[in-house]
Amino acid sequence: MTVPAGSFTIGKIQCIPISDGSCPFPPCVFFADVPDQELKARGLPTDAINSTFTCLLVSTGKNKVLIDTGAGNLAPLPANYWKISRKRERLPRKLIP
Repeated sequence: MTVPAGSFTIGKIQCIPISDGSCPFPPCVFFADVPDQELKARGLPTDAINSTFTCLLVSTGKNKVLIDTGAGNLAPLPANYWKISRKRERLPRKLIP
């Protein structure tokens, strides 16, 4: 298994972040009632802010659990998982918080 940047271990448990894509949102989703002038003054975009979604694959060596963001079908998750695992195995059990 390829271990991407951002991976970490806790004892014998390996935790691996996996991208589930991204989605643009209007700035008001993050900054309610903030005028465009204020956003511009702070170097923030006024049209859209791209938000990324990252799942966490937790592997004990014997079992794997995927903690999902619950963001829906953004599509890259299976392909990104298979890139890391280097084989087209079934996605592990999913937990959606």
